[in-house]
Amino acid sequence: MDDDRSVSRVHALLIQLDDTLLTIDLASSNGTSEAGARPARVIAVRTETELQLGDATLVRWRWCE
Repeated sequence: MDDDRSVSRVHALLIQLDDTLLTIDLASSNGTSEAGARPARVIAVRTETELQLGDATLVRWRWCE
């Protein structure tokens, strides 16, 4: 696995507020976005959310019960 140099060492934070899970970009150099969307500082994580960190790293989130 190659390192993605576009991902900051401390890139984003996941935080749960009540029933909502949020991804907060921590002022990373190359941004955080839902795949295919523009970068955002705060993203609500829903079922089957795919996040892009930096230029090439994809993170898929899936809720399990």
